[in-house]
Amino acid sequence: MPTLSDIASDVGVSIMTVSRALADKPGVAQETRQRVLESAKRLGYATNPEGRAAVRETTSTIGVLVNNIGSEYAGEIIDGISNILDVANYDIVIFNPFRMRRAPSDYVIEVCRYAIDGLLIAAANRLQQQSVDYLEQMIRQHFPVVFIDQRVADSTIPCITAQNWQGAYDATRYLIQLGHRRIGFVLGPHTESPSGERLAGYRDALTQNGIVYDDCLIRNGDFARHSGYIAAQSLMALDEPPTAIFASNDPMAFGVYKAVQQAGKRIPEDISVIGFDDIGLSADIHPALTTVRQPLREMGRVGAQMLLDMLRDNPHMKSAELRTSLILRDSCAPSR
Repeated sequence: MPTLSDIASDVGVSIMTVSRALADKPGVAQETRQRVLESAKRLGYATNPEGRAAVRETTSTIGVLVNNIGSEYAGEIIDGISNILDVANYDIVIFNPFRMRRAPSDYVIEVCRYAIDGLLIAAANRLQQQSVDYLEQMIRQHFPVVFIDQRVADSTIPCITAQNWQGAYDATRYLIQLGHRRIGFVLGPHTESPSGERLAGYRDALTQNGIVYDDCLIRNGDFARHSGYIAAQSLMALDEPPTAIFASNDPMAFGVYKAVQQAGKRIPEDISVIGFDDIGLSADIHPALTTVRQPLREMGRVGAQMLLDMLRDNPHMKSAELRTSLILRDSCAPSR
C-alpha cells in the first residue's frame, strides 16, 4: 500500500513536494510534478481523496488513531468509544502511529487508505498542516473524522475536548486559597493543544489573584511520568522552591511524587501536589492525589456518537467541550 514517503523516495524529493504536486498546488516545477504523478500512478497510489472516496465501500469498521495505547488515559477513551460503536455494530481497528514507522505527515494519509468507514483521532500528537488539509478534504467527500482531546486551530474538523483552561484555573485557584503563592507548573508537550490551554488557566488564576506569573516556576514535560520526576527535581533545586506543584496530567504528578519523596520531603506537609485527568491510579497512590477530573470515557462516547451521526448525514454538533471537576483528596494542604 504505497504512501507519500514511497513516492518521495522513488522520485528523490521531499514529502512536502509530493503532497503539493499531488494537490496541484503552486511552488513545484512542472517537470517534478510530472515525475511525481507518474510515480504515483506506477506505484498505485490514489492521488487525492476524491479518488479514494470513489472506490470506498462500507465496512462497518471505524479506525481509532491513538498514541500510548497501553496507558490508562488512552484506555478510558477507547472504552468510551467501544461503548457506542459496539451497540451500533461497528468494529474498531486501532492504529498506533509509533508502530507505523511513518513520518507524521504521512501516517494519517496511510490510515485513511485502510478499509474503514471513519476515523477517530484520540490523544494523538498535533498533525502537520498538510495532514489536516487532507482530512478536511476527506470530510468533504463524506469520510467522517473526529478529534478527541485535541483542538485543531483554524480547522473545520470536529473535536471533543475537556475544559482544559477551566480545569487548570480551578486547580490553581484551589492552591491559592490554601495560601500557596509559589506554585510550580509542569507543562505538557508544546505540540498538543491541551498543554497551552492548561498553562493559560494556571497563568490566569495567578494574575487574577494578584500573583505575578513567574517563568522560573515553569518546567517542560511530555505527559510521561519520568518528565514529571525531572521537572520536580529541578523545581525543588531552586533557591526559593515552590510550596506546591501542579502537574498538567496525572502520570507527571506521579513522577513529582517520586522526586519529592526521594528528597526526603512529605506530601502534603512539605509540598502540595495536584494533577489533571483523574485516572484510576490517582485514588490508589499514597497520599491519594488531588486532581482535575476530565471525563475521558464520556469524551470517547461523545466522539464516537458524533462520528456515527456524520456517517448517517445527521450531525447534531460540530464540536463539544465537556465539563471538568476538581477532585479533592489528600495531596494538598495549607501553605506553611
